[in-house]
Amino acid sequence: MQIQLNWKSDILTNNYKIYQNNREIGFIKKDFFSQKANAEINGKKYIFKERGLFNQETDIIDEAGNNIIGEIRYNFWGNKASIEINDIKTSWEYTNLWNTQWSVTGDENLNIFFSKSSRNIESNTDDELQILSGLYVYNHYYSQLVIAMLVIIIPICIRNLSH
Repeated sequence: MQIQLNWKSDILTNNYKIYQNNREIGFIKKDFFSQKANAEINGKKYIFKERGLFNQETDIIDEAGNNIIGEIRYNFWGNKASIEINDIKTSWEYTNLWNTQWSVTGDENLNIFFSKSSRNIESNTDDELQILSGLYVYNHYYSQLVIAMLVIIIPICIRNLSH
């Protein structure tokens, strides 16, 4: 089974929308400095809650039962992550040098491919939570990149303004 999805994001926010056949089927909404994101796909609601020093782990919570059903562990270098949902382990990683393509792969031939340039998601599984998680990990690393850039750029601007 091959599933084709598309996604869109707001330029200055951490909000993503997921579409199938031009119909919105899901979203991820996260305030920029928040450690919690609300997500939904095909009527199923989840919460991604970051924890740990420098947010190196994220709990995946089923909103209906309010119980933890999975977790994401991030690689220190910001290029890989491990996802475990209901005892199923998968791996997230960038698949090109420019970090504009990434995938979620696992046992039983689970393959989900994401592209930032085309905003496409190609999946051979209907595991919707793995699809949401793959997009969430990208958002996590992208947010960290933006924060790191701000930490570098703001002091330079302030220094230049004071001279």
